[in-house]
Amino acid sequence: MFKQYMIDSVIGGLAQLEQFVTEAEKNLNQTLREGDLKTLISVMSMLQQVKERQVATDNMFEPIKKYMELLKMYDYELPEAVFVQLEELPQKWTNLKKQAIKVKHQVAPLQAQEVSSIRKRIADFDAKQLAYREDFKGFLFFE
Repeated sequence: MFKQYMIDSVIGGLAQLEQFVTEAEKNLNQTLREGDLKTLISVMSMLQQVKERQVATDNMFEPIKKYMELLKMYDYELPEAVFVQLEELPQKWTNLKKQAIKVKHQVAPLQAQEVSSIRKRIADFDAKQLAYREDFKGFLFFE
């Protein structure tokens, strides 16, 4: 049972990371345009996910190597694809972190523009609300 847990941890952990890296690269490569709020939110969400996974992923490769050595001691041979993943994924992860930093710098001005736009809309809303309030207070039944 423990042996199966270790096998699942190695194979599943690497497969999940590879899937995440592929999805993140695709998402971070989206073209950002001014006013495209949907894409901006999508990219910012992916940047947050990369940040949240950073510590755990940075520290996952050494335990996986140890699991693989332990499994080898118990005469369990992992598929060749697992060794290829373990060889390639650390570099892919490092490249993804670098890409996230670049994209974060690209997103910052667009993010600031959206903040400014939202503040302007809030100010406009407050002005309209105040005007409606004054009009409402002028109705005859308040006199």
